[in-house]
Amino acid sequence: KGLFEDKLKDKEIVSPEPYRLNAYFNQKANLVQAFDMLINDLQEVPDPKPFNLDINKVDQLYGYNTVTQIKAQLGKTKTVVFQPFGSGVQKDGDIIIDPSGRSFEVRDIIKIVDELSKHYAVILMTDIDIPVNRQMHAAVPKANILQWMGIIHASDYFLGCDSMGQHYAHALDKPSTVVIGATFPENITYPYNKDFT
Repeated sequence: KGLFEDKLKDKEIVSPEPYRLNAYFNQKANLVQAFDMLINDLQEVPDPKPFNLDINKVDQLYGYNTVTQIKAQLGKTKTVVFQPFGSGVQKDGDIIIDPSGRSFEVRDIIKIVDELSKHYAVILMTDIDIPVNRQMHAAVPKANILQWMGIIHASDYFLGCDSMGQHYAHALDKPSTVVIGATFPENITYPYNKDFT
C-alpha cells in the first residue's frame, strides 16, 4: 500500500536490456557485466566480479541428505549433477526439442549417463522424463530451485548446458563442464573461472 506515492512517483525507472548492449552482443561482456554497465552507466566493460550464493540450512541439509542417499543407492563415492536441458526445452509425447539449441540431444544424454555411471553417482537435474526403454543408471530427485542449489553444493561435479545449474555451480565454486550450443561462452558462462571447462 502506498508504493506508488511513497516510492515510485518521484523516481526514474530504469529497464536495462543487456541483449541490446553492443558489448554484450559482440561477446565483450557477460550478462552480469552488461547489467552493471547499463545500471551504472559505465562506458567500459568492468572486470568480472565474483558472486556467492548463501544457501539456507534447510536446503543445505536437503542437498546433503539427497546426495548421501543417492550415493548409497548407486554404490558410488562421487557424484555428478548433469543438467541436460535448458529452460526452453519442449516435450511432445516422446519427442524433446529445444528451439534455442542449448539442450543435449536425448541420444547423447543416454550415452553420457551410461559412461558417467560407470564411475559416479549421476544425478539428473531435470523434471522432464527422458524417453528411454530401459533403466537409466541415474537418480532424478524431485527438487525445487533452492533444493537444487543444495544438491549441487553437496555434489562433486557439475555437467550441463547453458542454464541455471551452471550459475549455481559457479557461485558455489563447484568444478564444472558447461556445453555451449547456439550461445557464446563469453556472454553466458564463466570462461575466466579456472574450475570451469
